[in-house]
Amino acid sequence: MNRQVATVITWLLAIGLAIVFAAAAIPKIGNPDAFSLAIYRYQILPGALINVTAVYLPWLELCCAGFLLWPRYRDAAAALVLAMLLVFTVAIVASIARSIDLACGCFTVDADAHKVGWMNVGRNVLLLAAAVWVSVGSRCRQPKAVAGTEA
Repeated sequence: MNRQVATVITWLLAIGLAIVFAAAAIPKIGNPDAFSLAIYRYQILPGALINVTAVYLPWLELCCAGFLLWPRYRDAAAALVLAMLLVFTVAIVASIARSIDLACGCFTVDADAHKVGWMNVGRNVLLLAAAVWVSVGSRCRQPKAVAGTEA
């Protein structure tokens, strides 16, 4: 694949991931109480970590969204996005496996929102692929220094 095409794809995926993570973060930042309830319903975290997670996770999502658009920090942001998506996907699969009927808490904190299911897992797999491309692929496409061209 041509380096310019790969760069454009990386930018488009980074922008897409940034939009998704910013859109997911904003409702949670605006209503941490409802988001803590959404986290509680997954029945995964100990009680002491639920409120802390509800307060800080959306800000991490928002910061990662911003850093995905800053090439200097894109790899690190994509790696964090990848890690978050893995955790989110495992939590969704665990809730499906345990037949826990709950709203995702992904883009809204409304308890009556669309319930988690395999569509959420499929969406996360696509987002994971985008994060892998942005994180790993962008490092593989970095221009290599040519001997004798140092300033």
